[in-house]
Amino acid sequence: MGYRLINARKVRSIIRRYVDGQSLSEISLLEGFERKTIRRYIKAVEEHGVQAGGAMPSEEVLVEISSTTLPIEVERGSQIQIDYSH
Repeated sequence: MGYRLINARKVRSIIRRYVDGQSLSEISLLEGFERKTIRRYIKAVEEHGVQAGGAMPSEEVLVEISSTTLPIEVERGSQIQIDYSH
């Protein structure tokens, strides 16, 4: 599967589904992303102490997760490349 941009709204939706107790496979199917992608966001959420069945994280935590997990488009010459290193 090729690279597809995921926006902050989708990240929030993934996190909300996880907090609501949906499985990785269910979230993947409903959101249209690979389980590997969903797993990356769930790992970031768990690092902030958020667990399935718990409370939705604060807006500040959501912003931090989105900003540190979403890839950045970096313009190099005449091409735009995706940087996952942050």
